[in-house]
Amino acid sequence: MSRSIVVFLVVSMGMGCGVNTRVERLVIARHATLGQEWVRLEPNASFFASGPRSEVLVEIPGVVSDRLGTIQLHSGATLTLDVVVVSQSGERVRLRDEHVLTFGPRSFVSASSPLLKPDGSKAPLEFAQVFIRSRPDIVATVYWLSYDPRDFKDGAAFPGED
Repeated sequence: MSRSIVVFLVVSMGMGCGVNTRVERLVIARHATLGQEWVRLEPNASFFASGPRSEVLVEIPGVVSDRLGTIQLHSGATLTLDVVVVSQSGERVRLRDEHVLTFGPRSFVSASSPLLKPDGSKAPLEFAQVFIRSRPDIVATVYWLSYDPRDFKDGAAFPGED
C-alpha cells in the first residue's frame, strides 16, 4: 500500500510541481559586470536548446517590474539588455523576448526567442557563448534554462540555488 502511494506522489510531483529531470540548468557566469560594451561569457560546458522553452535568465537585484515594454529598476532607471547566444557552428540568435520573473525574493530578466525552439527533425541547438550588454551598468548572475513549460504549474522553471 505505501509503495503505490509513494509512486503516486513521485508521478504527481513530476507532472505539476517542477520536479523534472529534463530541465537543463547551467550557470553561465556569477557576478558578471555588464555595461554598454558587449561582454562575452563562455561557460565551462556547452548548453542546449532541448525544450520548447529556452532562455537566458539574468538575476538582477533591484528589478521592480516590466511595464509597457520597459524594465524598471528600484533606482527608477530603465534597464535595457541585449542578449545573443552563439551556437557551436557560429550561428547567432538574438534573444528579444524579455520580461521580469520573480521567485521569492529573487528577481530575473528572462530573454528568449522563438528561434530557440527545437525542430523535431533535427538535434537540439548546441550553444557555446553568450554575448550580453546592459544599460545602465549592472552586476548580475547569468543562467541558461531549457525546459517544457507544461511540466511546471506556473509555466516557468526556477534556476535553482547558487
